[in-house]
Amino acid sequence: MNYIEMVKAAQKSGKVSEKQMWQSIESVSDLLYDIKDAHPELYWRFIREQYGIMNNCHYADKEFADYDVSQIAYTDKDGKKHTGAYWTCEQIEEATKSMTFPPGVTKYDRYVAMNIAYSDFCKKFDDEQILKIGHAFFFADEDWSPKGSVTKVWEYVACKNK
Repeated sequence: MNYIEMVKAAQKSGKVSEKQMWQSIESVSDLLYDIKDAHPELYWRFIREQYGIMNNCHYADKEFADYDVSQIAYTDKDGKKHTGAYWTCEQIEEATKSMTFPPGVTKYDRYVAMNIAYSDFCKKFDDEQILKIGHAFFFADEDWSPKGSVTKVWEYVACKNK
């Protein structure tokens, strides 16, 4: 018997309460904390999957967006290596306020997407061009056909982390 089978069997028999489910979630969370140091790739793959499920594959808060942005590595026009954000969330908000985004796109989706765009295009384009390219690629791509509400930026980052 695996974990899901055990939970389904308890649910089917009526033996499980909301309190017990929360105790079970806390137990799994404790186990994940132990896994985090020993197997960080496995831990973050699981957390990303769960975060995506809980937030419809959108960046719903600064903490998770900051984590993904902190993983961005790029080399600028001068050959200097960098990691992390080029733009803050507030700078992205201001710079993209005249752009139209699909319903449900969060400011954190834009923050992650535009910093990825910068890392990919900073050697060839200026900031204004990069924002336009980032918008076109992540939020206005007519060929992108998402699965459910998955954003292209979420799928892009998830693919890079596999």
